[in-house]
Amino acid sequence: MKLYLPENLFKFIKKRLEDETDPRLTYHNWEHTEKVMEQSEYFAGLCGKNLTEIKLLQTAALFHDIGYLMRYDDNEGISADYAGEILPEYGYTDDEIEEIKRMIRSTVLGTFPEHELDQILCDADISHAGSPKFYAAGEKFRKELELVKGLVYTELDWIELELQFLLNHEFKHCKIKKILQSQKDKNIQKMRDFISAHQQKTEADI
Repeated sequence: MKLYLPENLFKFIKKRLEDETDPRLTYHNWEHTEKVMEQSEYFAGLCGKNLTEIKLLQTAALFHDIGYLMRYDDNEGISADYAGEILPEYGYTDDEIEEIKRMIRSTVLGTFPEHELDQILCDADISHAGSPKFYAAGEKFRKELELVKGLVYTELDWIELELQFLLNHEFKHCKIKKILQSQKDKNIQKMRDFISAHQQKTEADI
């Protein structure tokens, strides 16, 4: 990954996330943040964004989950506010900071952003929906929910939740959708196949 933001800022936030993230967060950790940064850079190039726009996207991706250090639920606003507090120290203008804060807040599930940079960040954040690694990413999140919230799911219950997530989810940017939708459709079919196989086994056991 090529950095378009100040290296000292990157190192500072990376260290905070590596050192301070609750070990129970098996999904929302530095590995996820780094992945979102990488995907943001890739998608920005795909969508023809300039270097300044890529810098803002990478910065928003770097900060988008730092609110988890303070609170598990409803943390996007905390992440945005924290970015607003420290980015002036790294030479970001007021307009740039407001754009970054808006991007971070757009990652709330169920949001339908109008701004293109917001759309790119949202798709980078949920890019695993269109990845062969969707199931593996889901297992990390499932473990996190168990450790943090005490939510325990059977494999079938979890697969049914994952299927509903995929069916309800829409990629926000048309160009990103074109490259991720095919694998997302495959993921949907895999979830359906698992549920069907489980139902057939249950019927055979009766």
